[in-house]
Amino acid sequence: MSQLSPMSEIANYETIYRHFGVFDKITTSYNTDGWCKGCIIEHKLNLGSKTDELSRAKKELIRYNDILSKNGEYKAYYLIALDQLNGNCYVYAHNDIENAIDMFNAYDEYNKLLLYINAEKVVKYDVNILNVVALSEKYYNENPKAKIKDFFNYIRTPNDKVNEWKGKEQDFAFIIDELTDPASQKILGRFYTPEKYTSISRQYVLNAIDDIKDKYSDYIILDRCAGSGNLEIVFDDDEIITHFVLNTIEWKEYIALMQRFSKYQNKPRAILPPAGIEYSDANKAPQEIQDLMKEYIIKSNECQNGLLSGTLIGGDALSENFINSIQDYIELHNQGKLGIIILENPPYADTGDTSNISNKKGKTNSWVKEQGKIKGVNGNSLNELSNQFIWSAFKYYSPDHAIIYSPIKYWKSNHILEINGKEPTFVEGYLCNRKFFHATESAISLIHWKNVLTKSNEKIILDSDIGKVEIYKVYSPISSLYPKEKKASSVNIGLNTYCFKWSYMVNPLRSFFTDDITKNDVLQRGVEITKDNILEIMPLFSANNHSILTDYTKKEVLMCSGDGGKEYLKDKDFLNDCLFYSLLTQKNKTSVKSDFYSYGFSILEKKSKHQKILKLWQEIYDFTKTYGIYNIIQDDENYIITIENNKKIKQWRNPQLGDDIKRIRTNIELFYIEHIKEKMFKFKLIV
Repeated sequence: MSQLSPMSEIANYETIYRHFGVFDKITTSYNTDGWCKGCIIEHKLNLGSKTDELSRAKKELIRYNDILSKNGEYKAYYLIALDQLNGNCYVYAHNDIENAIDMFNAYDEYNKLLLYINAEKVVKYDVNILNVVALSEKYYNENPKAKIKDFFNYIRTPNDKVNEWKGKEQDFAFIIDELTDPASQKILGRFYTPEKYTSISRQYVLNAIDDIKDKYSDYIILDRCAGSGNLEIVFDDDEIITHFVLNTIEWKEYIALMQRFSKYQNKPRAILPPAGIEYSDANKAPQEIQDLMKEYIIKSNECQNGLLSGTLIGGDALSENFINSIQDYIELHNQGKLGIIILENPPYADTGDTSNISNKKGKTNSWVKEQGKIKGVNGNSLNELSNQFIWSAFKYYSPDHAIIYSPIKYWKSNHILEINGKEPTFVEGYLCNRKFFHATESAISLIHWKNVLTKSNEKIILDSDIGKVEIYKVYSPISSLYPKEKKASSVNIGLNTYCFKWSYMVNPLRSFFTDDITKNDVLQRGVEITKDNILEIMPLFSANNHSILTDYTKKEVLMCSGDGGKEYLKDKDFLNDCLFYSLLTQKNKTSVKSDFYSYGFSILEKKSKHQKILKLWQEIYDFTKTYGIYNIIQDDENYIITIENNKKIKQWRNPQLGDDIKRIRTNIELFYIEHIKEKMFKFKLIV
């Protein structure tokens, strides 16, 4: 293997790991110079250039190994200091950083280095409150269908990462919500806010304080859904903490707040609701604290207003009682004596979706929602819990500033903040990546509003992890473009296919075609696809099944829209391309019983840009005699099916068919990007 150049490539970790053939095995996460299972490497340009360079490397190796275990990773047995310039390598055992167990030149004897890298020898460590949350996150990432009971079983049984845990679940009672599996967290609409973004909202709060500090002699920062305090904890033990008024509805999170701030000299002005304990009680035994709080915790046989058992009496921030409970602050604000800043990451659950399990186990209605309806707010907008929090924040508290985490649709399509064409002043904002909130990758807006009404923005520009993002408002839903006639006027033009009324969100990429007219959705909201309207509907279907979500800043930001009106109908080539896409995309789930495919292909104007895909489709159809890529994929007759470990394993009976299906799925999405995407924006079918 050739010697690396000390002047150019040597300082590049990637080059070094590629040189050793371990690039795919080594990761540089957690700001390390490189680690893998059982091994951690610290690079120095020249370990001999300064007398303390090796000492610094050894200290950093110990520190980073500790970081790995605190983040739920494997703890390394071998700690390696590498001299990039000369290749000198020092290998230490995890428990003896002073005495090297091996020394050699990695560039001359790289196989020695590979022995340590490939050994996968680890050090098991104890499960404790510092690492258990990270351990649970790693476990759920690797076992997506696992529940919290599975995680506790995992840490109780022998494994190669941690020592068997001998404790009881109540040892982690105060952080149990953070150990809950992601599916259950989603039921409650809960998404934790990572420090990656709380540092940004912290600065927004400081900016808001600077703006109002000369106007008022005092101020509060109100968070009605504080959870366990992730938004607030980044203020450390600053005096600003004394201005916080925090509320949480869950008793375990309430205790977590008490515990966190009991260690601070500066404590929040209030933690609501009053629940029977003081800061001095926060570190008592779990059962003792629960006994002190028992009169304030809603029991399962006392559930009221749709609230879950285990929540706190008085903790419902969307109730009239809660607003009344902090009326003193509101009065002082109205008198000009107290500034109010709202800082919140409200839950995102949809209380209007009756198919959502959260509505069977969580809160489905609220006083705020009913008041919003009375005052003329769109009822569908207030189905979102986050929208209820945002609307009520401005309606009942008139804050000077509001710093809010939420899906952007509250501003973009729901227009929750608008009053007669005006809205609060946009100050600054950031698009956060929801994957860091223990959720799927998509965008969550963090926006700082100043409560001075100005002409409503048609566009706002937010920062993001990958640069500036322009976001435009949507004024008309795509449903406004639907044909007015839901039924065919004659049996001769009907295609026995219904198109659901689609949602305004692009991200789910759902199919909206079915021929099952027994479904309530079809009967209530379906539009029958006919020979008269097929070209009119296909662009609407294509808009909602687009293939342009290339990064997280577009997911739940780009939305279907009717703002361009019927202008798209003038472009016959666009209509034809959308028909072509709709006929061949797997996202069309119309069954073979429908006349949709045969009629659609009969009117398709075949152009040169279609020929390559059509040729591939013809080969697939000649072999299967079946319309619809989705239908072919779903047909078990096309597979050899075996059972392994109680799981059904499917392999294509004809491997060439499997390859052709894969190719056509890829090619039709590429066709969309090349020929349809830009016109979707041009005609404002996607905004």
